[in-house]
Amino acid sequence: MSKSSVLELAKKLVAAIEKEDQKSEIGKTIEVAGINWLVLDKLEKGYFAISEDFYGRDREFDDNCNDWKSSDLRNELNTDLRKKIESELGTDSLVEFERNLLSLDGQTEYGTCRDYVSLISVDEYRKYRKLLPNTGKWWWTLTPDSTAYENADAVITYIDMRKWFAYVPRWQWEIKVEYDGLTYEEDDYASGMMNGPSFADSQKGDSVTVEVTEKYVNGELADRYISGIE
Repeated sequence: MSKSSVLELAKKLVAAIEKEDQKSEIGKTIEVAGINWLVLDKLEKGYFAISEDFYGRDREFDDNCNDWKSSDLRNELNTDLRKKIESELGTDSLVEFERNLLSLDGQTEYGTCRDYVSLISVDEYRKYRKLLPNTGKWWWTLTPDSTAYENADAVITYIDMRKWFAYVPRWQWEIKVEYDGLTYEEDDYASGMMNGPSFADSQKGDSVTVEVTEKYVNGELADRYISGIE
């Protein structure tokens, strides 16, 4: 056997051993930040794991929406829980990864987001089902049943728009809009020449596109509000 053939065979052997080692980690439980984590997969940048014990107690997804991006639970996991994990494992221990918010009925309005700590999606639940035990409890996933957004033209009833371009370009604004009996107010700012809001050159009485959200409970409309300006 030639030297090159031996080298190629050795590479294949090492690759097979590494693959087997990775498989042996899947299905194991590790403890981090006082929580037991079940390893579901070995990915390119690290391990994909899920909490076995509901992070200590039951929690609500949110009291006002089914969009994971703006939910209270997402905020808690990516601030409080993230800090606990990183204080034990180090600041670079968690890898930010993309989450797909495709709804059960195929709607894509919620788009995607990136998390350090997240909920599992319905598709991921199906993929790793053989590793996930029956818990006897309901699970939250980040997959919505459907989306409830619509775009509409609202009227600006108040606007105070300020711009500074001396050193660091900065935009600051207060705005109030109304649509179909709904009111929305925003007080915010942005830095960067290209980051001005869509209504930067608007004035009172002009129209602006807003996002209207509808919340349903048991198939009945429970709430309707302006969730933002496009």
